[in-house]
Amino acid sequence: MEREILLKMLLKGYSKKEIAKKLNKSEVAIRKKIQKLKKEKILLGFKPIINFKRANLLYSITGIDVESEKLIDILEKLKSYNEIFSIYLTSGDHTIIIEVIVDDIKELENLHKKISSIDGVKKVCPSILLDIIKV
Repeated sequence: MEREILLKMLLKGYSKKEIAKKLNKSEVAIRKKIQKLKKEKILLGFKPIINFKRANLLYSITGIDVESEKLIDILEKLKSYNEIFSIYLTSGDHTIIIEVIVDDIKELENLHKKISSIDGVKKVCPSILLDIIKV
């Protein structure tokens, strides 16, 4: 049931009431499961799905390549930037992926310049969201 709750929240943004109905469970049971998932740090939070274009905001998923020996210091520095609302440590094309929300392209450029100047950052690779295709 926990997996089903997580998937319904993640993929469809269902409310507790909607999840209860879909799983044929009581809303109280769903609420208790969600509290358990939070306590176990499986469910870390909730994010609204925003149409950034309509909100006149710019959203970027930015990859950052770093020198491995500087990783911890770089992560600490990134946590201090208000424009960054999520930081992920990844394998693959980039060591770090950040999610950024800013008012305009100039603000994004300034943030990327600041990140590029951090000791140990090798490359900053932004991907700006143009449109949402599937939610």
